[in-house]
Amino acid sequence: MSPLGKACLAVSLTCLCVFGASFMQAPVVHAHGEHNLEPFIRMRGISFFNVEFSHERLAVNETMTVTGKFRAMNSWPRMLTTPELAWVGVLVPGPKLAVRERWVNGRFIQNAFNIELGEIYDFKMILQAREPGRYHVHPLINLSGTGGLVGPAKWITVVPGDAPPSYTVQIPATGETIDLEHYGFGRVVGWHIAFGILGLAWLVYWARRPMLVRYALLVNGVDEEQITPADRRTSLIFGVVLVVVVIGGLLVTNSGRPPIIPHQAARMWDLSGLPVPSAVQTEVKELRYNTTERSLSMQVEATNASDQAVVLRKFTTSYLSFINPATQDLYSDLQNEIPTMQVEPDGLFQPGETKMLTLTMQDAIWETDRFIEFDQPQITAAGVLVFTDAQPLAREDLQPMMMGNSREGLGVPWERISSLNEVYSNIQIDFGSMGSQASL
Repeated sequence: MSPLGKACLAVSLTCLCVFGASFMQAPVVHAHGEHNLEPFIRMRGISFFNVEFSHERLAVNETMTVTGKFRAMNSWPRMLTTPELAWVGVLVPGPKLAVRERWVNGRFIQNAFNIELGEIYDFKMILQAREPGRYHVHPLINLSGTGGLVGPAKWITVVPGDAPPSYTVQIPATGETIDLEHYGFGRVVGWHIAFGILGLAWLVYWARRPMLVRYALLVNGVDEEQITPADRRTSLIFGVVLVVVVIGGLLVTNSGRPPIIPHQAARMWDLSGLPVPSAVQTEVKELRYNTTERSLSMQVEATNASDQAVVLRKFTTSYLSFINPATQDLYSDLQNEIPTMQVEPDGLFQPGETKMLTLTMQDAIWETDRFIEFDQPQITAAGVLVFTDAQPLAREDLQPMMMGNSREGLGVPWERISSLNEVYSNIQIDFGSMGSQASL
C-alpha cells in the first residue's frame, strides 16, 4: 500500500474510533469537585460558618434558601495573587438549580464585589429547582486569580412538580411577564442555524477537493499555487455575507421590544465585612500530624480578654468542622455524627484566664479529602477556633447547620459566638512506628 493510502486508512480508522466512542455509555461520576484545589489553598483560603439549607427535598419550581458566613483567611498563600474580587454562587452538577436572588451582608448583589483578607461576609441565596434528581449542593465563593472555593454541602432531592420548569420575571418598563426558561429560544436557535449553515458552506467549499493531496503539496512547498482566483472571490463573498449577517443581527436585536439590557459588568467596591468577634486572644505553639493515627494535634495558648466566661466550641477549616464534645450540654449535636476533637484541659474560660490548650482531631478525612498531603510544596494547616458564650440554649433555639460535607448538626447562633481566632502554622509530621519525626 502506498504511503498516501496508509494515511487515508489511518484517518478513516481514527474517525470510526471517535464516532464509536461517542455512542458508548459513559460511567456515572460521583465526584463533587471539592478536592480539586491543593490542600494549602483550601485550608488557607476561605472558612465557612453557620451554613444552613432550608430544604433537603423540594419539587420542580419550588425554592430553597442557602445562608451562611465565610471568612477570607489572613493566612492566604502568598505565592498566589491576593484576591480583590469575589462572587457568590452555588456548585451543583449542571443547571439543576437556578439562582433567583443573591445577597451579601444584607445587600442585593448580582455581580462581583470587593473582598478583603481577614473580613467576614454574610451571604444568602434563593435557589429554584429546575430538574428532578439528587444533587450535592455547595455554596461557592469564586475569587479573582484563584478560582472557586466550596463550602459544606448537602444532598438535595428534587422531585417532579405539577408543571415544567418556569422562571418568570416581570419587565417593569412594559409590565410584561416573561419566562426566562423559554424566552428568546426561537431566536437563539435561528441564529445558531444561520451561522451553522454559513460555517458548513465554508467547510464544504474547501473540503470538496482532496485534502490529503493538498496537504502533501503544501508540505512540498506548493502553497499560493493552490489558491485560485475563484477561491479569492468566494472568500470575499463569504466575508461580506458574514459582516452583513452580524450587522443585520445587531440591528434586528436593537429594534426589538424595549428595554434592551446588556450584560452587567459593574463591581461593588464599598462592601465592608462584618464585625469580627474577638473576645479571646490566641497564639499557636505547635501543629503536629500523626500519619499512623491520622490525627492533627494543636497546642495553642488562649486568653479570655472579655468580661464573661466563654468555651471553645469547634475548630473549622474550609468546609470541615470538629466539635468539642464537652459543649454538647450547651449546644447539643443533632445526630451525633459530627467529628469531635479532644480538648485538654477542658472547661470554661473565666474572664482574664489563660490556658495552654491541646486539641487532637483524629479522622481519616484529613487524607481522604486531601487536606494533608506529603507531596505538596507546603505542608501547612490553617483554620479558625470558635469560642462561644457559656450560656446554654434550648434545643428549639438551635438551627441545623452544616458541619462538613453531608454532616449536619445543631449550630450555635451567630450572636452567641464570642470569638473567632485564626490559627496557622507549618505542620510537624510524625511518621509512625519508626519514631522518626520531620519538620516539614
